Amino acid sequence: MGITPKDFAKAVLLTLGYPVTENNLSALVVWMNLEGGHYANGAKFNPLNTTQGMPGSYSPKGFKVNIQSYLNWQQGLDATIKTLKYSDYQSIRQALQQSLDPDTTLRIINKTPWGTHNYTGNWQAALSYGSKADPVGGELAILSSPSSVSSPGSKSVFEYVVGGTVVGTIVYYVWKKWF
Repeated sequence: MGITPKDFAKAVLLTLGYPVTENNLSALVVWMNLEGGHYANGAKFNPLNTTQGMPGSYSPKGFKVNIQSYLNWQQGLDATIKTLKYSDYQSIRQALQQSLDPDTTLRIINKTPWGTHNYTGNWQAALSYGSKADPVGGELAILSSPSSVSSPGSKSVFEYVVGGTVVGTIVYYVWKKWF
């Protein structure tokens, strides 16, 4: 099955340490739809059409700008994270950290130099893009690795994902902080 846009959105959020919320997932999925990378063009493993060069990456023929095609999902995720950490994209990071509503986040993205300037305000129409089939396949380790929680009284839910499918769920509570 491979990685869907929603899977990639979740991987971006987990890698950055930002909340995995419906607001953030929706904003990132719609952004990917607007960009069209990987699923609708030759920028393999690059759903947000970043131009960040990586070892072995290349710009496919026919692109007007230096959008990259990557060797695998991990390299595409690393390039996306590296790009998002540039100071020009601080406002995007802040919107995701705060889990702002999708419309606000997408309007913020529109104002950055990323190049996505075609958002018109109808984000709900693109949500089905989140389950778009992956034309290449592959996996991202962060989607099958649980994250840690250490705050007392918190509830954690871990989903184990293989090939885009949830194959198990663990729920646990942290009762005391031992250190």
